[in-house]
Amino acid sequence: MIDAHALLATFGTLGVFAVLFLEAGTLLGVVLPGGGVLFTAGVLCAAGEHGLNPVWVLLSGAGGTVLGMETSYWIGRRTGPALIARLKGPRLVSAVAGARELLDRHGPVVAVVVARFVPVVRTLSGRVAGALGVPAVVFTVAQSAAGLVWAAALTLGGYFLGAVLPGGEALVVALGALLVLTAGVSAYRRRKAARG
Repeated sequence: MIDAHALLATFGTLGVFAVLFLEAGTLLGVVLPGGGVLFTAGVLCAAGEHGLNPVWVLLSGAGGTVLGMETSYWIGRRTGPALIARLKGPRLVSAVAGARELLDRHGPVVAVVVARFVPVVRTLSGRVAGALGVPAVVFTVAQSAAGLVWAAALTLGGYFLGAVLPGGEALVVALGALLVLTAGVSAYRRRKAARG
């Protein structure tokens, strides 16, 4: 797992951009904590640590996310169903199925926007959208808007929490909240899958 604090201390907003690009644009996104890095960066901005500026963190996060998703989309568009068919592992297969179900059930705009907020599914949604032939303009507009809102929510959420709870307490509370949120989403998805 990535130590977000060390990453931000060493690389600053470039580290934010790189993690978010890799999370959105590569299969490494299944294990990279892009949301955690953004939230932690927001907390550190409020604390005035590492010279981080919330506007630059937000723009770096949104930029990395948008460019990563575009990369993922075009990989899916070029390699198509063959790439998806080669994916192994229950987590990846489940994520592809979730992304495909969102596209089929709700259409490309809603699916792309919702996928941005669902861990693991967001990593594969660009490839699936590309492979299933979602029009490039529709995908770009939807994922850009969703990426900006997502990056803003996490960065500013961390910033405001860091301002309210200064010092180490904010980081502990932030990480705890992220763990609870992740566990809740995971439990919800398992229950939904069990019901059929």
